[in-house]
Amino acid sequence: MTGYPGLLLLVTNEVGYGLVPEYKLGRRFRDLSGRMNQRLARSADQVILVTSGIPVELSRIRFQF
Repeated sequence: MTGYPGLLLLVTNEVGYGLVPEYKLGRRFRDLSGRMNQRLARSADQVILVTSGIPVELSRIRFQF
């Protein structure tokens, strides 16, 4: 990430793979978390998704949205 002189490591939760939350506040949290993760990923040098202990480097297969 530009503008930061050191190594910055961010860890976030993936909240979009589950069921749609029943309550409005839960849906809002899910949507805002997803948007935040997208913005962070766009500005990051490297993005890794870890599922069941298996890392997948998403920055190598970046799609244009």
